Amino acid sequence: MRISFGGIDFILLMSGVLSIVVGAIGALNQSKIKRLLGYSAIGHMGFILLGLSTGTFLGFKSLVIYLIIYVLMILNSFTLIKELEISFIIELRGLSRRNRVIGLTQGAILMSIAGIPPLAGFYSKYIILCSILDLEMLFTSLFVILWSVVSVYYYLSLIR
Repeated sequence: MRISFGGIDFILLMSGVLSIVVGAIGALNQSKIKRLLGYSAIGHMGFILLGLSTGTFLGFKSLVIYLIIYVLMILNSFTLIKELEISFIIELRGLSRRNRVIGLTQGAILMSIAGIPPLAGFYSKYIILCSILDLEMLFTSLFVILWSVVSVYYYLSLIR
């Protein structure tokens, strides 16, 4: 069963796709970690809008799961950044050599936020894409996957 928002569905869908694009492009050339995570949040809110735009039970369920997983991951990430007093991305260099546990934890969190399988962030993006594919929006799904790969680039550059 699909709930229609009376024409708002298309606006939500386009807003979600544009948020993912703007978030990915904005985060590419950042030097400050908090600013990068801010642009990343724009992209993640795009995924949430995509789940909402479907108007299906699977879409709403995936939206809630995505929100819970994303909030937990971003809280962990900001807590580590705050505790380590890191402002610039370059300050993350050598973190795993200075403190192995914190370096591995931050790396795992960033890989999960990026959506690397089999971590929770991948699962949350996967169910959002499944809800879109249930409505047979193949082009939208492929477009979102393409821009998700762009966002994986800047997350992996943080880990590197």
